[in-house]
Amino acid sequence: MFMILAVGALATVLLAPPYTPVVEAQIVALDSTLVSFARARAEARAGRRIDAMRSYIAGAAQAVSASDWGLYRADISWIATRNELQAFDAASAAGRVTLLRTIWSSRDTRDGIAPGGRFGEHVRRFDIATADFRVRPKRGKVPVARASNAEGDDYDYIAGRSSMLRDFVPTQGMIDDRGVILIRHGEPDTRVVSSGGIESWIYQRETSDNLVVHFGEALFDGSSGNTTLIAAPPLSTLAALCGVDAASCQVGNRRIGAAAIDRRERLRQRSLAAIRELTTTESAGPKR
Repeated sequence: MFMILAVGALATVLLAPPYTPVVEAQIVALDSTLVSFARARAEARAGRRIDAMRSYIAGAAQAVSASDWGLYRADISWIATRNELQAFDAASAAGRVTLLRTIWSSRDTRDGIAPGGRFGEHVRRFDIATADFRVRPKRGKVPVARASNAEGDDYDYIAGRSSMLRDFVPTQGMIDDRGVILIRHGEPDTRVVSSGGIESWIYQRETSDNLVVHFGEALFDGSSGNTTLIAAPPLSTLAALCGVDAASCQVGNRRIGAAAIDRRERLRQRSLAAIRELTTTESAGPKR
């Protein structure tokens, strides 16, 4: 029974190319990397986080094939730094096991949480992201463009929602931009959906400006519900944030086309900085 559950669970954790391993039809030994990796996630979901890390590391210690290492490389790619990924690629088998242990334990220490806590939180977030924010284009295409902005002005068409330029280019096509940020930082403190389907996430900060990012529905080849990051949303979206973000409110409450370009551009630069931070860093504290 466990074998069936473990292999089934892997259908949700084999991640995006170029590191997606191909699972061939075969009989899997009970102590294989494949099963240990799945067991680690099952134990994390059950709250047995120390056991989860033991299984996770045990699976890595048994890794012998490219597909075995692909499981781990893809898993850490959601939260690891560029240097950590480069070190993983260059390391020996024993070095990779050590690096995996260090990646997770160093984050537990950094954020003052119990051993195995960061990995457990990673599994929780990953499950949510793949359930709620999975990209499902109709013909296998990755999102490449935004939806049109009917209320926009010239600024919107050049720099805002209707611009063809992406404010964040994902390195995978598995989950949308909301899922990327959720895996890295957890749920936002405030989530607002405004007219036109624009969604805004706000992460509160005690010692600096809040991090505010916006998501607009993209052209996902006919699918719906998926979004991409937008640094300059329509003014109506900014107005909807009155009460939760003063800077957005000040710009959004001006009439369409009347908000000063320099004020809007400063707000866009703030959004771009938030996008960079939320898509390149990670934090452990769960938000429920």
